[in-house]
Amino acid sequence: MADNISVSGVLLGSGLRIRGGDSEISADRISTSNNLDAGDNDYFEFTLTPDMGYEINFNEFFFDSSNSGGSVNYAALRSSIDNFESNIGTEVNTNNGASFNLTADTFQNINEAITFRVYLWDASSNNADFNLKDFGFIGTISEYAIWDGTNWSNNKGPNLATRAVINGDYNTSSGGNEISFRCKSLTINEGKKLTVDNKTFVEVNYNTLVEGTLIVETQGAFVQRNEGTFTVSSTGVSKVNKVTPYKDQWYHYTYWSSPVTNMDVNIAFPNINRRYYWDGTRWMYMGGGTMVPTRGYTITGKTAGVQTVSFTGNFNTGTITAPIYYNSATGENWNLIGNPYPSALDLNQFFGTNTNVLEGAAYFWSQETPPVNGEFSGTDYIPFNATGSVSTSPDINKMFNGYVPSAQSFFIASNASGNAIFTNAMRMADATSNSQFFKAASVLQKGDAKTNKLWLNLTSDNGVFSQILVGYIDGATNNDDGLRYDATKFGEGSGAYLYSTIENSDKKFVLQGKDSNSINLDEVIGLGFKASIENTFSISIAKLKGDFLQGNTIYLKDKLLNTIHDLSASSYVFSSEAGEFNNRFQIVFKNQTLSTSNLETSKTNLEIVVLNTGYVQFSTNDNSVIKNIKIYNALGQYLFDIKANSALKTFNFTNHKSSIYFAKVTLANNRVITKKFIKY
Repeated sequence: MADNISVSGVLLGSGLRIRGGDSEISADRISTSNNLDAGDNDYFEFTLTPDMGYEINFNEFFFDSSNSGGSVNYAALRSSIDNFESNIGTEVNTNNGASFNLTADTFQNINEAITFRVYLWDASSNNADFNLKDFGFIGTISEYAIWDGTNWSNNKGPNLATRAVINGDYNTSSGGNEISFRCKSLTINEGKKLTVDNKTFVEVNYNTLVEGTLIVETQGAFVQRNEGTFTVSSTGVSKVNKVTPYKDQWYHYTYWSSPVTNMDVNIAFPNINRRYYWDGTRWMYMGGGTMVPTRGYTITGKTAGVQTVSFTGNFNTGTITAPIYYNSATGENWNLIGNPYPSALDLNQFFGTNTNVLEGAAYFWSQETPPVNGEFSGTDYIPFNATGSVSTSPDINKMFNGYVPSAQSFFIASNASGNAIFTNAMRMADATSNSQFFKAASVLQKGDAKTNKLWLNLTSDNGVFSQILVGYIDGATNNDDGLRYDATKFGEGSGAYLYSTIENSDKKFVLQGKDSNSINLDEVIGLGFKASIENTFSISIAKLKGDFLQGNTIYLKDKLLNTIHDLSASSYVFSSEAGEFNNRFQIVFKNQTLSTSNLETSKTNLEIVVLNTGYVQFSTNDNSVIKNIKIYNALGQYLFDIKANSALKTFNFTNHKSSIYFAKVTLANNRVITKKFIKY
């Protein structure tokens, strides 16, 4: 007999006569009727009682028997749960024993005495004996914990092997006895409420029954494992509340998905007209209907400020598939999908499971810049892949942390048609994974001791912000490895942005993975940028990771000005016209790019004065002879040469437009000085 349970002896109903025996129990005077009449009391019975704080989950009852002196043709099993009113399963022949399936919900979580009876009938005569040789039950006995509003019944709370019963209001953020918990299964009794508050969680190994109220707040996580069921009774309510970050304008979009089944979009987002989903080729308007699990939706608010949305219904759980659009005739195939669960989702595991249909990069919308002429900026998509993520604002904490929050959707690229699979194993049961929410083959690498990562910012005084990441990680090469390691921008939109380049590729990379073994002092990282207007910009280091990058000086080479700047010491400020500059900058690790003649270390200074007449005057402070002057525009394009052979040269610039220019001056001693000037 198992621990934590007691079993009575075998008792006989009053209709039977026991005939004894050392190795078996025999009885006769069994009804000869062809039909069972419970009133005859022709039965054997057994009572099982779990210890206090324990419960039984039955799987099967069996017995071994024989007949003698005639035959006993039929037996049926009944229980005290319905006062022995109905058979469990079908009636059986008794000559060689029988078994009965007890996996129905009725016979699970039994925490008090239960009696089973084996009824016998249709004996060939009153002298026919039924011989019970052996009997037994198959199932499990486990501890359970009941919350009464103040304490757990077992004084320690549940765990993954213990069923939890909420029989009093419980809030996971109250502290003391009311904190995050894990349990085997969960029942919330009628009239009682369980609140999974921000930065807390509840993890359920198997099934959940909601007869009361279950509320999961924005940063709370409700997680089920295995293929556990989620059931809401007629008296129950389950709800996920989500509050967005502050939005400056009502027309700023948030990318949503539904964590519950059968969510009516008009109930979740009432009186909002701008609701769309992406069908793989274009935006589709959603006027009404049910939100499809795993489908992403982009929806505005009604006003500026925070937006609160409640999703009410059965929580999505178990294995869920998302149809993936793919057309081999197009260069890129984008799908807008969403986390279907009321908890965060590990995106590394999701990509690792779905390499057969997905490229391996995700893009999350986070509204940071205002639209220009109705066009939103592609720089407001936060990318994520095996290399890492970047931020769309100076707040480095806005980098995507690798965990998709509940009710969040995102763009992914496909490499084949089929289904992407979400599973309960991807769900996160902790206090921090669900803390972000954006406005809007093998598991991927998370980094190790060899990993070096460099984050760079491009900023300006008028609000420009762009960030890129170059990471040296295992699995990547120095070539274009596709979105899994080398992610491009998700559209360009308006504004200015920084990007890295790869040899023999014309793509603009916001995330670039490189071979972890290739980083050394001779390494060169190509950078480009795009400016929508003439402006002054700054390039700076946002963050470093890894022994090499943290232990060596990082320089920025400006190929246009032929200068090198210690980026580890300070930001690099430069001016630029509007345009696209694919090869102007490089990141290097040696201050040897320029020759001695190129370094402005002599006492000779170049002075450039733009006169009111439209002429430009070039001179040296120490009367050094200027041999030649080459003029370039802000795009780095060569314009013309000016011959000088004197310490002072004035040139007619009246036919040239107002703009930024660069003068590359060669002195008689072959020293080269490069300097910027602005013609108004």
